[in-house]
Amino acid sequence: MTVPAVAPPANAEPSARVARISSIVVCVWAGLILVRTAPLSADYLQKVNLLHGPGVTAFALAAGALLFAGFAAALRVAPRAVAILCTLTATLLTIPSGNFVALPVALLILLVTLLLGDAVFRVVSGEEARGNDIVPLFASGLVAGGLFVLVMGELRALGRWSLIAAAIVILAVRFRRIRELSRESKLHFPERLSWLDSFTLTFVISSLLAVWVIALTPDVSWDALMYHLPEIRDIVIRNRVEMMPDLLPQTLFWRNHEAYLSIGYFFGGERPMRILHFFAGVATFGAIVLLAQQLGRPVRLPILLLAIAAYPFGMYQLRATYVDWVCGLLVTSAAVALLDRERRARAVMAGLFFGGAIATKIFAIFAAPALLILLVKRGRTAREVAGHSDVPRSTKPGGKTYGAFIPGSSARERKHAREIGGFVLGAALTLGPWLIWSHTHSGFFLAPLAADGPSLVSRITGGYYLVSPTLDHSTSTAITEENSRPARGMNAMLRLPWALTFESSRFEAFGNGYGGVVALMLLAGVFGWSFRHFVLFLVAVLPPLVVWFLMYDPSSRYLMPLYPLYAA
Repeated sequence: MTVPAVAPPANAEPSARVARISSIVVCVWAGLILVRTAPLSADYLQKVNLLHGPGVTAFALAAGALLFAGFAAALRVAPRAVAILCTLTATLLTIPSGNFVALPVALLILLVTLLLGDAVFRVVSGEEARGNDIVPLFASGLVAGGLFVLVMGELRALGRWSLIAAAIVILAVRFRRIRELSRESKLHFPERLSWLDSFTLTFVISSLLAVWVIALTPDVSWDALMYHLPEIRDIVIRNRVEMMPDLLPQTLFWRNHEAYLSIGYFFGGERPMRILHFFAGVATFGAIVLLAQQLGRPVRLPILLLAIAAYPFGMYQLRATYVDWVCGLLVTSAAVALLDRERRARAVMAGLFFGGAIATKIFAIFAAPALLILLVKRGRTAREVAGHSDVPRSTKPGGKTYGAFIPGSSARERKHAREIGGFVLGAALTLGPWLIWSHTHSGFFLAPLAADGPSLVSRITGGYYLVSPTLDHSTSTAITEENSRPARGMNAMLRLPWALTFESSRFEAFGNGYGGVVALMLLAGVFGWSFRHFVLFLVAVLPPLVVWFLMYDPSSRYLMPLYPLYAA
């Protein structure tokens, strides 16, 4: 769901001087952060030297640098040929890994998912989607597929044959759309790339290829082994989605993505399921590109893709069966839908994505303030949301302009009310079945947050779920709430993102630096914004950050659904 690119007005672009200063600030800020990572890099280098010896390490570094430069040079002059070569290489890698049969199975499921999403779009909007709607169509099919597994399981009709029958029906009804969508969604490759873009895309492509290799192997990540994979396996064994109290408490939450991945598990076990998950994560790249285009600003897409590919948490979840990154795909798709001014049912579609995101990971609720702003401001233009202000405003005597936050006419207010209602309706359609599932299986529709309404209120008011992190910063070890006063205050809140990035061993067992640095580097992007747009950004950011900080366990993963949205 995209709109034609809109050229910004001439007076909306920053001056060349401001642009130069902004670039300098970004480079200096990035340099300071990267200097902080030097000890981590030194530790990794020492570990590699101990395993392979200094000579082998030096040779590998030199060979890797030459290979990277050669790939970038080839990509610069022949991007189409390099894309074909990478696709062929990725396909050939399925042979030695034993995934040669799993790949076509997964691709067929992906095709049915796309057509299912296309059918959902047709029913909701009353019109056919376009070829550049591929990513939102896949996202809606992903949500619908998870709901199909849930509902069929509750009806005691879930199984391999019922899934095959459903796929046959979808293919029969929507088969003609395959040619239409493929014809409209052809990729356009430039004849040549700049050196900056070629080096940037080389990093992105090589990162994806490396993750693809790992996705072709069994998943041995902690959370996947503890509950994500058992949840998927048990859906196939029991032919329904059930709560599993014998596992971690997280298994009692709604899990739309695991239900969708179980479709792959029905037809080949973990191998096709892993490929499905990989492509679902890769779709986030497409969603963020669509969002950048919807915002109406000229953007260098390679830099935007770099911001995603260089984010360690995101790339980690491409190769591990976690759900946070896919939740980010659905949140970003909701924002894309809200900015599509050519669709009548765009608010309902956005609600479908948002409800599916919450059913995938409950922390998607953090995106509500940003999506509400997009929903309200979208009535003007997508360009104003992006920072352009060439929309006519009301003027009072004296030349002072108004209209930035002046309520519209009653007709506009009624329109906003209808669209907010449509958004809520769409979210209820995708989240409602999971709430019913919780109520029928546990006795309360918000289980496992609480056993009943009074219990939920008492827990929230008592701070059970909203407790500040308790850390002993002098010893860099976590300590319990009983023997320490929780760390509160503005200083602790501002320090927490830095600590999670560079001192993450206090919080998790991954070691310092695992959280990465790109998210902090993106903060320099607000330099040069107008005061009004900076305030609007704070309004979108601060509510979820404050709630996140007050949580007992403010893990960086809980903010992952927001990352693609705020990166754009």
